[in-house]
Parts: sequence; structure tokens; C-alpha cells
Amino acid sequence: MPDNETSKKLNIYIDTADNFRNIAEYVFRFFCDCLQFTPAFIQDFSVENIHIYYGEKPHPNATINICHNPTVAVFYQQAVAYEHTDITYAFYEGTRLPFLFSPAEKPVISAGAITKDIVASAFYFLSCWSEYAAADEAYEGYRFDYRKSLQYKGGFAETPVVDFYSLILHDCLGLKGINSDFKKASPEVSHDIDYFDFWTKKQLLDTYIYNLKRLFKSPISAGYKLFGHFFTKQFFHHPKKDLVSLYKKEQALNVQSISFLMVREDNDSKQGYMENDDTLAALHSIYAGKHIGLHGSRAAAFDENALQMEYKRLKAKGFHTASYRNHYLCFDYQKTFAILEKAGFKTDSTLGYWEHIGFRAGTGRPFQPYNIAEDRPFQITEKPLIIMDATLMMPNAMNMGYKEAKRRVFELIKNTQKTKSAVNILWHNNRFDRIDYPWLGKLFWEILNIYVKKDI
Repeated sequence: MPDNETSKKLNIYIDTADNFRNIAEYVFRFFCDCLQFTPAFIQDFSVENIHIYYGEKPHPNATINICHNPTVAVFYQQAVAYEHTDITYAFYEGTRLPFLFSPAEKPVISAGAITKDIVASAFYFLSCWSEYAAADEAYEGYRFDYRKSLQYKGGFAETPVVDFYSLILHDCLGLKGINSDFKKASPEVSHDIDYFDFWTKKQLLDTYIYNLKRLFKSPISAGYKLFGHFFTKQFFHHPKKDLVSLYKKEQALNVQSISFLMVREDNDSKQGYMENDDTLAALHSIYAGKHIGLHGSRAAAFDENALQMEYKRLKAKGFHTASYRNHYLCFDYQKTFAILEKAGFKTDSTLGYWEHIGFRAGTGRPFQPYNIAEDRPFQITEKPLIIMDATLMMPNAMNMGYKEAKRRVFELIKNTQKTKSAVNILWHNNRFDRIDYPWLGKLFWEILNIYVKKDI
């Protein structure tokens, strides 16, 4: 047991194949960050107080033993996916958790030892190994197919499984009298500014024509849209005032958000908004002193030159940042992080599923992604995206109405309270439109009220 002077240090002995050691240390650093310990990786047992032993067979001199499946060293040398039929499940704190490379017959904690290989399991999710294994067939040119993930196949996308592994270690340490301070992660509220003003004259005209054509077939819906858009856009809509009002409401709740701005010139004319001098001046006025990031184009996720061009253009427009999110959530974990790292970005907030809310990397906490080719962490912090507005309501995503969306979102939030995970959310500024998306804005403010109550 640690004494007072070493109470924030954990001595960890890793007894694995050499080619798995860096991975194991990486995962333990993540666990220790959650538990607010400093890991000390020990090479031999001459050191007193080996707090954690991670190996194939339990060691009698260790305070805690964690099961290690030696086959993982071979598994992680190959670009193959873990079969979802090989997952074993066990309930912990009332939540059904998946375990990889682990026996099914034993409880999670037995006789003061962790019987599941939570280290090898955690790495699979933190590295998004499913994506690495399926990279040639699952990206469809720009975005990973959620249906290729282990989370989809196992039905646990809305569970922060790696954060639960950290909780298991926390509880096991507590059983041995080693009290850890389980750190609460800070959530991030963000807005992607795909459009400064979505409602151009052309857009309004197209909307009127579309609803006039469907007026006889759907008189109530089309009539509502015709009247609603005319009334709100003529008398209340103003892009700058709308954004300022949004940020003032957040500020009143003591919530500070980050907004991701687009700069690519060859986007849709409504999206290439920084080329308009009046709009650029408005943006400088709105975002003075606020957190902003670069909202990279689809090309920027896969092309170093495209990313560098957009990054330089953002700076040339007078905006400076080291934060990033890709448009459409286009992202190839290994390729895009390498590009971002080389460009000098410090944080990214792209890693979420477009089709489903939940935990693409198994965690809601900020973490360093892993460079598989170089067997090291990337020098960038990922703030994973957990809930996006479009995901909730788009027909080719979850396609939910207000009641079902609220139920699912609040269930997810409740599940993270056990692990003190963050629930990072993204709401596009044009999705606050009261006519086209009447309930999305309402749900956003209901989520923020939970933030204010410190329940998330």
C-alpha cells in the first residue's frame, strides 16, 4: 500500500511480450490519468510495493493482479478485427460491459484481482482498432462506416466501456486500501459554423417554391413552413444577432463553447462565408475573445496540403487556433491524426459516429490517440464527440423525434455519471431554426441545464 509520500504514485510491473509493452504502458497512463496517479513502470521485483502486476499468471507479491492474455501480442501485430462473437460480457455497477481477450466464467473482480484483460480491451477501443483493421473497405472514401465497428455489432455504442475499465481498476485499488481520486472529465460544448447565413434569398425562394408544390398534398405542413419561414426570416432572422444571442444565453448559464469555422473557398457559396468582407468583419466582432477552431473540409482529412492551405488561410483571415474538427466528421484515425500532428494542432474534436450517438473510442474523456505504425501516442489530444444534433434527427442516422431523442440522450448522460465521463456535444448554428428544427434547440438547452446542475 502506498505511504503518504508515494500515495499519488502507482508502481506497475508489466510482464508481457516486448512488442506489447508500449501499448500496455499507454493504456496504464490513461487509467492513471483518470485516477490521478502517476505511473512508475518497474522492471523487476526488487522494488518494494508493486501495486499492480499485469501478466499471464498472478504474482503473489503484487497488491493487485490484472489478467493478461498473452495472445494479444500476436493479435496486435496484425490488421485484423476482433470478432464480436468472441466478446464476453459481464455486469458491473448495473451496466453490461464487453471484455475482449478475456475468460467468461469469472466475475470481473475476484479475490482482489481483475480477471479480465482490461488493458488489451481498452487499447482496442482507444486505438479504434476496428477502423484500422477495416480501413481499406470501411471508409467509403471519407467517413468510417459505423456498422463496421465492434460497438455496433455488440450493441454497446452508448456505453463508455474504457471509462468503466478505469472504474473497475479504481474499485479494485480501493479494496486493497489504495484510495484514488476518480477525476471528473470536463465536457465540451461546440458549434460547427457550416453556414454564417443559411437563409440567403435563393435558399428562401427555393424553400417557398418547394412548399408551394406540396401545398395541396400536405396543406398543414407546407402552409406552416411557408408562413413560418416568411414571418421569421422577414422580421426576426439576422445571422450575426442570432449567433450573439446564442453565445449570450450560454454565457448566462456559465457555459463556454468552442465554434469551428470554415475557410475553404470552393465550398457551397453559403459556406465560403469568409470571402465576404462584411461577413468577415462580423465574425471578428462575434468571436473576439472566444474559443474557435478550424472546421476542415472533406479533403483536409486526407490531404496534408489541403489541411495546411486551410490552416494558413484561417490565420490569414485573422483567426488563430490549435483546435480542429473535420466537416462531415470525415476522418481516418491513423492518417488524419498524423496530418494534424504534423500541422501542429494540439486538439481535435472529430472522433464521433455520424450515424449514432455514443463512444467511438470507448471513452468520453480527452485522450491521446495511438500511432500504430510508430508504436507511440500521437502528440495531440482528442476530445471525442459524443452527441451531434444531425445524428439524432436525420433519416439516414437515428431518425428520432423529440421524445425519443431526449430519452436516449438522457439515458446516455445518466450512464456516464458512474464513470464521470464527459458528454461532448455539437449543435450546428443553423439547427436552431425554430421552423425547420423546432425541437432541436429545445433539447440543446435542456442538455445545457444538466451541465449547469453539475450532473454531467
